[in-house]
Order: sequence, then structure tokens, then C-alpha cells
Amino acid sequence: MLPLLVEIISTSGPMPFDEFMERCLYDADDGFFSAGAVRPGAKGDFVTAPEVSPLFGELIARWANRVRGGAWATVEIGAGSGALLGPMIASMSETTTFAIERSRSARRIIREALPTVTVADSIVDVDASGAVVILNEVLDNVPAALVQRTDQSQKNEGWSEIAVGVDDGVLKLVDVPPRNAVVEWASRYLTDLPVGAMASVQIAAGKLIESIVEALDDVAICVIDYGGSTAELAGRSDADVVRTYRHQRSGFDYLTHPGQTDITVDVNTDAIVAIAERLGTQVEVMTQRDFLLSLGADEMLSELRTSEIALARRGDVMGQLRERSRGVELRALLDPPGFGSFKVITIVRKRDTMP
Repeated sequence: MLPLLVEIISTSGPMPFDEFMERCLYDADDGFFSAGAVRPGAKGDFVTAPEVSPLFGELIARWANRVRGGAWATVEIGAGSGALLGPMIASMSETTTFAIERSRSARRIIREALPTVTVADSIVDVDASGAVVILNEVLDNVPAALVQRTDQSQKNEGWSEIAVGVDDGVLKLVDVPPRNAVVEWASRYLTDLPVGAMASVQIAAGKLIESIVEALDDVAICVIDYGGSTAELAGRSDADVVRTYRHQRSGFDYLTHPGQTDITVDVNTDAIVAIAERLGTQVEVMTQRDFLLSLGADEMLSELRTSEIALARRGDVMGQLRERSRGVELRALLDPPGFGSFKVITIVRKRDTMP
């Protein structure tokens, strides 16, 4: 992909970062997610909560059962290997299930592992009036633009856009005049960004949430991702605005090896909340720890410990170790410095409860 990008940028000029991110992650032939192997998992490039424990899917199913109407579909966007959908389906009352996935490898694996699941291209392909929609570590991979805060007395309302340029055949980040849509988004959601700081502009992530709400009469969306409020993200270093993951490690150079590494940004929860509220939905934000505890994760831990003790008394060593392992997995999902610190945004609109 590197030679092609160098040629395109050398000919056409600097490429907006969101376009660069789109090509690197989702190009049909060379994209990190769309063209390669399924990325999440212990043998993949990174591990997400569903790979840590199937108990994650069981707990998410509890939330889905609470909020959905009887005939609602269940949808996961960015379903990967199906590690979340599988336990969810097993723990839910009857539901029609859809997986929306761009990766060819993931689509094949889901069809083989979960034959009752319909693999779809888009939310508009979901044939249901209402649906529970899960986005677990998805919005961080939705292509985002980059900006830098400049003196507000200067032109462009105090914003400079950061694009990908070429210098002597090498890709590098360069300052360019910002696009109008980028200035509008940044001026609305990045008001706390100090002069000189860099941040991501998540226009496409907001449009994805809009498309889900607009496609369904009734909807309950659960976004699970790392991120924070505008103020929280403003306090982070420029080096943390864009992160990469490959082979279970971070810091791989996406400019040197485009298409060969994950590229991700922290989700701006303030922006997603504001967009969802404008659409007339009820929105809540909490940590993953608090979310899972609200679904009974603490009771589940207690039950696992009770079962472990009972099995030990019966001399069932393998059963005892199994329950202990499940408890360790669940505590990892609740760990405050780790998965427990992820943000959960729930977005719900039910027509029969609207004034």
C-alpha cells in the first residue's frame, strides 16, 4: 500500500487523515481489517472483552433483554469472529440476529460458527422495526480527521487540519487549511482544547450513530469503547491521539507501514452524547465496570466463588479450576485500570414511551 499512497499523495497533494485511515483499515485489497485475517483474539493483533470471557456476552445479553421489545432484532456492528454474538444469542430469548462486518475473513467465520446469524452489509439491511445494536470497540476505528488548535484570533476559527503528505518518498503528517466540516465539528466539540494541542475529529462516527437511529423505528444502542469527555481527551499528549496495535503491541508506525497495523482514536463521548440527544434519544454514559456491575456482575462473581468451593469439596479439581478461571476472567472485565475503565454509552429510543 505504501507505494500507492506515495504516488497518490505526490500527484494530488496531502490526503486528509480520515481518508488515509479509511484506506489503511478498509481498502478492499490491502486494508488491515477488510483484507487480512480476523484481528481480535489471543492469536491476533489485540484482545477485546469478548475474547477475554464469554461472560461478557452473557452480561450484555442481560442488558439487551431489559431494553428490547419482544420482536426486536439483535445486531452487532463490527462483529469480528462472533465472540460476542455467540454468548449473547445463547443467553437471549428468541431474536433475529444480524452481524454487520466489512472483513471478508470475519464474514466467513461468522457464517460457519453462527449459521443462524444473517451477515449484512449495513444497518439498512436489517429487516426489523426495532433492534438492539452493539458496537464493541468499533467507533475508535471509524476514520477520523485530525486538527491542531491554533490562536483563535487567526483565520479558520483557530484550527489547522493535519493531513498525510509526502517528503522525499516518505509519508509524514503536515498542516493544511481545514475543511469547513472539520472546523464546524471541532468548534462545536473541542472547545476545551488548548492552543497547540492535537485532537481527532469524529464526524464519521457521529454519522454512523445517526444512520442507526434513523434506520429503525425503535432502537437501543450500546457503544463500548475507550475514550472520554472533551476535557479528559484534551489533557492527553499528541502522541496518544492516534494509537496503533499489532501483534498484541502498540506503537507500530502507521506512516511507515500503512495497511499493516490497527489505527485507532479515543472516542469523544461528549460528541456522541450530543449527537444522540439531538436525535431524541435517552443517553447514559458510564464505565464498563459500572455497566457490568449494574447487570449483576458482582452476583455472578459470588456465584462462581460458591460453585468453586462446592466443586472443591466434592474433589472435582477440573471443575473447581474452571470456575476459578471464569472468576479471573470476569474480574479482568471489571478491572478499573483496564477493561473496567472503558466507556459505555447507551442510546435508547422507544416510540411508545416518547411524549
